[in-house]
Amino acid sequence: MNAIYDGLNLVAKEAPLVNERDGVLILSENAGAHEELGPWALSVNPFDLEEQAAGDPHEAIDDGAARQRHARLEAIREHVRAHDFGAWLETQLEDLDRWSAKAAR
Repeated sequence: MNAIYDGLNLVAKEAPLVNERDGVLILSENAGAHEELGPWALSVNPFDLEEQAAGDPHEAIDDGAARQRHARLEAIREHVRAHDFGAWLETQLEDLDRWSAKAAR
């Protein structure tokens, strides 16, 4: 994904779950999902077209053999499965509980 600015785009989280060919996620530094998935994605600066053309797409294809691509993809899958909607909702409710306890003081 090469978003100039984006919220938490779920395609970056969904695609690795259905990817059957060990593809590499190339993700804009400015995408909302980058904070979460950046450690396993190839990051790109959406304003640097020369960097994108010269580096990251080629790195995604050559990414040091299938084993490394597979490892990146599995790490994203594991993270996405562990941080699903239920986990997000639980975090939101915990934050609300903390906020309401603080406000009650």
